[in-house]
Amino acid sequence: MSLSATPVQSCTGSTGNVTAGSYTATFGATPTQGNFILAATQMSTSSGAGGKITATNITFYQIANWGTNATQAASSILWLGLVGASAGSVITVSIIGSVNQAMVGVFAEFTGINVRPDLAGDANTGNSASASVTISAGNVANALLVAALSNRGAYATTGQTVFSSPTNSFSIIGQDNTNINTANSDRSVAMLVRLVSSTSSVSAGASLTSAQWSATGARLIERPTAANISGVFGIF
Repeated sequence: MSLSATPVQSCTGSTGNVTAGSYTATFGATPTQGNFILAATQMSTSSGAGGKITATNITFYQIANWGTNATQAASSILWLGLVGASAGSVITVSIIGSVNQAMVGVFAEFTGINVRPDLAGDANTGNSASASVTISAGNVANALLVAALSNRGAYATTGQTVFSSPTNSFSIIGQDNTNINTANSDRSVAMLVRLVSSTSSVSAGASLTSAQWSATGARLIERPTAANISGVFGIF
C-alpha cells in the first residue's frame, strides 16, 4: 500500500537584515489538525546551523541539517511540524546563537498519512551549477522523500527561480531568496519532494544559478497510530 501525502498549501518567508535574528511566514489558510508541515530553511550562525521554528499549536522538530562552512556558507535544514487543534497560520523562524547572515525558508502543509523520520538525515555540499544530496536506503519501502537545497549569491529581487530542473522525478514545492543584492550576501532555499515505493537510496538535486550550495535530505515513513510508540529523534 502506497503512502499518501498531498501538498495543501505553501508559503515562504525571509529577512535580508543580517542582524534581525528572526522572520515570519504566513499560510493563506489555517493549517488543519492532523496534517503535517515540512519546512526547508536556510539559517547560519557563527557556530553552524542552529535555530527554532514556532507556531501556535504546531510542534516542529529538526530532522536533518547541514551546517555552514567557510566556502559554501549556506546551511540547509529540514523540519517536520505536527499540526494540533486551533493551529496558527503564522510561522516564526529564529536563530539560536550569533546572527551573521540573511535567512529564508519554504513551508508546506501536507494532508494524508502522518509521518515520522525513518533514518537520520543525509547531507552534501559543493561549488557547482547543480546541487544534490543522496537520501539513504530506508527500512520501509513506502516513503516521502524531502530535500532542502540552499545556496548563496546576489539577487536583485525575491522570488527568483534560483533552482530548476529537479532530478529523479522530484518536484520543487517552493523556493525563495533574499535580495540584499551584494555578492555572496543573499541566501536562497528550495524544497523538493517525491513519493517512493522502494527502500533504495535516491539522489535529489536541481540546477542552480549560483554555484555555492549545501543540501540535506530525509526519508519519512508512516507513523504508527498506537499511542506512545517511540520513534527516531524522540518525536513519537
